[in-house]
Amino acid sequence: MKEGRPFQIEFIGLPGSGKSTLAEELISNLDAKGFKILDRKGQQSTVASHYTGLTKTQRMASFVEFCEKNDALVFELSRLSLSLRPLHRAGLRRAFIFLKQCQNASLFWKEGRGENNDLDFIIHEQDLVQELWSVIYLRPFCPDRVRAIMDNMKAWLPDLIVFIDLDGPTSKQRMGNRAAKLKKFTGEIDVMVNLSTKILDASNRDTKKLGELGTEFGADFLVIDGLDTIKKSTTKILAYLEKTKALACYSTPKNL
Repeated sequence: MKEGRPFQIEFIGLPGSGKSTLAEELISNLDAKGFKILDRKGQQSTVASHYTGLTKTQRMASFVEFCEKNDALVFELSRLSLSLRPLHRAGLRRAFIFLKQCQNASLFWKEGRGENNDLDFIIHEQDLVQELWSVIYLRPFCPDRVRAIMDNMKAWLPDLIVFIDLDGPTSKQRMGNRAAKLKKFTGEIDVMVNLSTKILDASNRDTKKLGELGTEFGADFLVIDGLDTIKKSTTKILAYLEKTKALACYSTPKNL
């Protein structure tokens, strides 16, 4: 736990593993116990307020300034995103999106928005670690390069990384069900559903490795079975928070 900050939890896992659903259930449970929580949308809105009134040029300048101050992160991320597929546009695009996520995290803490004494938890269903997965996805997992990136973003890493372990076939089936609903209502197609179960299984293993590497930089790591019920998974997370004293470190809840 980082001194003076809310306890941050991030969920990582394959598409369809239940990250959003489990995050919402955990938020509901903690809220019922009297804790004050900020979710991803809430954090994004506070960061967005930073840009209010800025021109497009000023926003670009802000990003360039962030990259200059974090040149080691940019360098390591560029090396990783260009590996295996040199100058591949998709790899560079994911690297850019990840850097923007890092900038948002930096802004959130730099501006003191996270130093809110009334805030107990920040819960993300997809943020820095999950975005880092999107950079390494379809590339050979290189622990040393990932470590170099995490070392440069450790100030923004979550306190607890919850990995939802799910096999490729189940992930593909759930994505198919979701894609069918999405296409029915919006006409859009989720391209992730076209991934093979072999690639999904490999990505699941890599995502777990990411979470495990996070422990080298101060994060706790908890594995959840993606086939368990939401209620059982939520109970396991709450028990873990109780065991590690995370619940006791924050404001006294009303219904604990």
